[in-house]
Amino acid sequence: MQKIQSNELKLAQELLKKAELFSDNNDRMKAITYNNFACYFRKTNQLRNALTYLEMALELEYRAIN
Repeated sequence: MQKIQSNELKLAQELLKKAELFSDNNDRMKAITYNNFACYFRKTNQLRNALTYLEMALELEYRAIN
């Protein structure tokens, strides 16, 4: 998130991709990563992608509480 806020978007994208790989076996961490991807896409004005990642994060969060 810090890289997104400081407009280091290329680095932010690379770090998010790594975070996604490391969160494969942990739905809670994957949901957080997807939420961060949504923030990245919102910052880059790719709103449909942001919405898609928010929906994926919500689905994982919902499964975690059930």
